[in-house]
Amino acid sequence: MRKNLEQAIISTLNEKFNQEFQIKLDVPERPEHGDFTLPCFIFSKILKKAPVMIAVEIKKALDDKKIDYIEEIVTIGAYLNFKLKKGFYFSKVINEIFNLNEKYGENILDQDKTIMIEFSSPNTNKPLHLGHIRNNILGDSISKIYDFSGYNVIKTNLLNDRGIHICKSIVAWQKFGNNETPESTGMKGDHFVGKYYVTFEKKLKEEQDIFIKALNIDFSTLEEKEQEKILEDFSKKSELMNLAREMLVKWENSDEEVINNWKKMNEWVISGFKESYENLGIDFDKYYFESNTYKLGKDYALGGIDKGVCYQKEDGSVWIKLPEKKFGNDKLLLRKDGTSVYMTQDIGTTFLKFSDFKLDKAVWVVASEQDYHFQVLFKIMELLGFEKASECHHLSYGMIYLPEGRMKSREGKVVDADDLVNEMREKAKEEIVKRNRPFNEDELDEISKIVGLGALKFYILQYNAKTDFVFDPNASIDFNGKTGPYIQYTHARISSLLKTLGELELNDSDYSKLKSQEDFDLLKLLEQFPKIVEKSCDNYNTSVIAEYLYDTASSFNSFYSKSDNRIKDMSLEDQKPRIAIAKACKIVIKNGLALLGITAPDRM
Repeated sequence: MRKNLEQAIISTLNEKFNQEFQIKLDVPERPEHGDFTLPCFIFSKILKKAPVMIAVEIKKALDDKKIDYIEEIVTIGAYLNFKLKKGFYFSKVINEIFNLNEKYGENILDQDKTIMIEFSSPNTNKPLHLGHIRNNILGDSISKIYDFSGYNVIKTNLLNDRGIHICKSIVAWQKFGNNETPESTGMKGDHFVGKYYVTFEKKLKEEQDIFIKALNIDFSTLEEKEQEKILEDFSKKSELMNLAREMLVKWENSDEEVINNWKKMNEWVISGFKESYENLGIDFDKYYFESNTYKLGKDYALGGIDKGVCYQKEDGSVWIKLPEKKFGNDKLLLRKDGTSVYMTQDIGTTFLKFSDFKLDKAVWVVASEQDYHFQVLFKIMELLGFEKASECHHLSYGMIYLPEGRMKSREGKVVDADDLVNEMREKAKEEIVKRNRPFNEDELDEISKIVGLGALKFYILQYNAKTDFVFDPNASIDFNGKTGPYIQYTHARISSLLKTLGELELNDSDYSKLKSQEDFDLLKLLEQFPKIVEKSCDNYNTSVIAEYLYDTASSFNSFYSKSDNRIKDMSLEDQKPRIAIAKACKIVIKNGLALLGITAPDRM
């Protein structure tokens, strides 16, 4: 409906002023001012007239056209406010929702563009934790929003499966594992490998304490620089660290025994990761492995010398010149021995990803600690002549915490992702049982999983990505608060209503029967959904959709409370428009929740 009115106004403006205009209608802050508003300040500079005069002229031109769905046009200063004929407006919006159904809200303007969204990207030496949960849920939702907005989306996971951290787990398993495996212990593969990473660090600390004790000094009283020097000396002499370093060298030289153990551990971890992803309802189109990409980028660094953007020092190291004002120092790309640094690997991987999939755009979902890294990476890509450097975007996100003492992982240091998902499922089950819902055990398990995940995802996605926040498990599961379960319950409530009243022919609904402010508030929200999706996509902002869904669910419940206990007793003529708007609301809530990766249940 908004588009129809915008097109009618644009056509009138072009005819009246003999110029091409583009506009976007707003919704007035005060409902009594109308359904849509057009601020005329934007035309003043072009037309060389006062905005108030322009509003009057446009009003007269539109009045002369006698557009059949406009009830009244009112000028308030420089604002042109439109009141639509309610019956026509209801019919237009609701029928559009019915016709498009699960596609309502889609945007097909960028259907020929391909975007890669890289998220998760864990190290393969420990299980996923709370930070990964935010990363995964955010990356998956942004992928869904871009897909719904017409892009061809490639969901990618770059696994950090090489380096000293991996070798630490292997060393500890070889020294202290007694040949146990995930199968022999019954442990999930990523938890099993993570246990040995923790074991390494624990044994290393014991070794360090013995080293310091042998020095006969009070370590705690030393200056920070003195402590650092002692720890550096220890690291050089540590048996465990030397074993890990030797193993890394052997790995890079393709030592058969090391490679076999590395592959075995990787398989254990990745198998565990995939189980965690499945529990979160997340999958990927492409996996990249740093073990395959860590040497990429060297040629680009050397090529930068020929282009004059890189230079080589006397020791053989290669650096890239960066704008001093913004970045301070130049950046090392190749060490003096010719090996790549992490930035160089990212350069090569970026070229590879764009080449593999002919990308138009790429997004990295990575925590805010890496803001500077990505600023430098994208600038380097630009300096190296990469044409699509401006189409590289870092979706930076803040920290997520849990209240002190809640749901600590089995390692005792971080919040384990699997533990958190299981805990949310159990909390959901408790809440459902409290409400005496008539589910058998299998149904209860399934609904608990849906509601628990819905609570977790909505709580996280209701925040702008950059926001730091505390995740409160109890608050997230509240059926009456600003939560996923509240919105899911609204969807289930509508489903129950529609099931009770049965299938009705709604094409002949008389929408003039809907006259209350609650009716119209709900309709205007439903009509805004496509714009909400567009805004969310433009700003990589899931909170826009989360806020909208809460407002829509609240508006429906306000609408329904006016009809509840009466709607079943109404005449069929009065029932139909109310059932139609309820059904339209159900479609919109389901579509919106799907963009957040949340299932909309028919029963709760």
